[in-house]
Amino acid sequence: MCPARGCGSTSRWPRCWRLHSDNALVVSLLFAAYMAPSVAGAPLVGRLLPATAQRLGMVVFVVGVTGILVALVTTSVVVMTTATIVASVGQGMGVSASMRALLLGSTAAERPSLMAAIYLACYTGAMVPSIIAGQLSHVLPTVTIAFGYGVLALVATAITLVFARNPSGA
Repeated sequence: MCPARGCGSTSRWPRCWRLHSDNALVVSLLFAAYMAPSVAGAPLVGRLLPATAQRLGMVVFVVGVTGILVALVTTSVVVMTTATIVASVGQGMGVSASMRALLLGSTAAERPSLMAAIYLACYTGAMVPSIIAGQLSHVLPTVTIAFGYGVLALVATAITLVFARNPSGA
């Protein structure tokens, strides 16, 4: 078993990321814990104004990310799973509120183009830090890179808290 803070080489990374588990079911459950609960975010903020929902979603997301970082340091699967669910719900809240704000006032004919542009921006925004993290993984431990992502989450939350606005007509 490798200590979480020592996960730096690519040969040891998978075992460390699994929180000392070689069980594929654990990793699958963690992945499901992140993907599935995000759909619960939209109904939780559906009645809020978009800017309020974005702010709330980002705060919930950053609380979840903080829990994930704690789980990586403490190597707790229970904390990791719980924090992952919280982050997922927060992401669902923020994304649904943002989509609602961006699509407000658009016609059915305009929505496919708008959605394509939104997804292009989202995936490009995720790609850049992923490429950087991939390169840094050759010289930095996994937990250090995870903390870098935590800093990005904090910065994005601060930007959202300060600059989120409701579109006219919301």
